[in-house]
Amino acid sequence: MSFNHKQQHWQAVIEKQSQSGLTHAKFCQQNDIKLATFYYWTKKLRAKTLSQQVLPLIIEDELMTQQVIITSLSGLRVAFPADFPKAQICHWLEALA
Repeated sequence: MSFNHKQQHWQAVIEKQSQSGLTHAKFCQQNDIKLATFYYWTKKLRAKTLSQQVLPLIIEDELMTQQVIITSLSGLRVAFPADFPKAQICHWLEALA
């Protein structure tokens, strides 16, 4: 079984558990799945989903202060000098993700 096929399989298993209304332990017991394996794949797939998530940002140019202020939906605000290199801004945004 290829790695991609395993990911698809475990995504389906995790979704089935979520819809079952059973606890993780009870679901695993009824489906002959090791609880540690279930948790391993849950964590692995969650990490993959989070790392690929696109977060919208609002970019404001404040001409009076000569700053670029970036505000995330969560309220995090980061200000850069208006002449700050675009590559450096991208570097900082990647570090914050």
